[in-house]
Amino acid sequence: MKNYTKKAVSGVSMVFSMGILASVIAYFLRIVMVRALSPEEYGLFTAVFTFVMFFLFFRDLGMGQALSKHIPEFIVNQEPGKIKSGIFFVTGFQLLTSLILGFIFFLLNNFLSANYFKNPNSKSLLTIIIFYIVGSVLFRMYKAIASGYQEMKLYSIFELLKNIAVLLLFILFFNLGFGLNAAALAWTVGCYLIIILTTPVVLRIAPILTVKINNFWPTAKRIMSYSIPLITMGIAGKIISSIDTLMLTYYMPLTAVGIYNVVLPSAMIFLDFGSSVSAVLFPMVSELWARSDVHRMSEGLKLLHKYLFFIVIPPALGIIAFSKFLLLTFFGVVYAEGALALQILVIGMLIYVVATVNISILSAIGKAGITAKITVVSAVFNIALNLLLIPILGIEGAALTTAFSYAVSFIWSTIILLRYIPIKLPINIWLKLIFAGFVFYSIVKYLQINLQLNPSLKLIVSISIGLLVYGLIAYAYQIIDISEIKKYYHLLIRKD
Repeated sequence: MKNYTKKAVSGVSMVFSMGILASVIAYFLRIVMVRALSPEEYGLFTAVFTFVMFFLFFRDLGMGQALSKHIPEFIVNQEPGKIKSGIFFVTGFQLLTSLILGFIFFLLNNFLSANYFKNPNSKSLLTIIIFYIVGSVLFRMYKAIASGYQEMKLYSIFELLKNIAVLLLFILFFNLGFGLNAAALAWTVGCYLIIILTTPVVLRIAPILTVKINNFWPTAKRIMSYSIPLITMGIAGKIISSIDTLMLTYYMPLTAVGIYNVVLPSAMIFLDFGSSVSAVLFPMVSELWARSDVHRMSEGLKLLHKYLFFIVIPPALGIIAFSKFLLLTFFGVVYAEGALALQILVIGMLIYVVATVNISILSAIGKAGITAKITVVSAVFNIALNLLLIPILGIEGAALTTAFSYAVSFIWSTIILLRYIPIKLPINIWLKLIFAGFVFYSIVKYLQINLQLNPSLKLIVSISIGLLVYGLIAYAYQIIDISEIKKYYHLLIRKD
């Protein structure tokens, strides 16, 4: 019998570690870009890139997630021919729609430059990014295949390799004199470079060359049937993640767009842990659901709800306490204006970490229609509040809207999940963690004000002392259970 605890913990550890490294590289890339480009230029690039990515839901249609769900089922049922059919169908469909979207963007380039971006430099940026659209199909497909086969080592390195490539290519192209276009070139060339490097590895794990296509159209229909609810979810998800930038582009100067697109990724670092957990759990939960093993799913979810908040609360509150200092240090005086927006977004991300896991589990057990409803309702609130708050409050209005949408997703996804997986929410533990977090934040703020040290050393000392007290409170409240940790440690090291 499989040791699912070992598989889950080792998978999460791998994906999370690589995700953290990828985020560090991505953050450093953002710092390099901000230092190289003016706030208006950085705002223009993020506006064009976000605009293009927003419309890719017409291409993705939830098919990558559908493929990741069905590959484990095909493996359990020993149907490799269907795996190949699914891979070929999804890849062919997305390549076709990518070409169509690229052609539409090409036709609308002049119109968008004059009437939406209001900057002639957007034309060259959009032209280059059109080539990125096509290349990103295979990049996303390779990640879906690695996820479906639960090859977490392979899955975990895609974003890291891409971010390293984009960073090095941006530095190269910028120094060669490409200016603003260096950013778009780096993303596009980097994408194709990673595809070339990873193709041999993907071909070794997926039966693309060694088996024959089997039941192509029934398999395609099955994937489409699962992905149809995800289409709505994908659109709504794009709205939640992108509509604030799109509306800021229309209502506010490009400098504000640039500030917000420094602040938003800074807050979204917290989603790395939730995304890492979700990436590992999705195919695993799909397999357990296919085996009707609800007990293990319930035990795993109980642990997740207990420890997710415990892990993410201290770094979130630390960023809230030092938000202005961090933005000033890494990005400069102009971007420090986004400190309040960053604080608001971090609170939203703290909540959304758990919502991400909940939604992933619901999708894995075949409740994609429900997750679509959750995301759609959140998106409707997002649009309405953005229209109301952005013209009045600017980037702070966008941040408030995003945080509220994430809260809606968390509450609703938790309620729905409890209908299908029997588990009692650890409300008492959450309340204790909130208290421990309040003490942590109070200590950090007090030391931040009263310590006579340079800002960097002050951050290290205050966070360290705050973490020590936070851990002691968690231990005193028995949130940290040594016997439980030992139990799962032995399961982790046990040989299958």
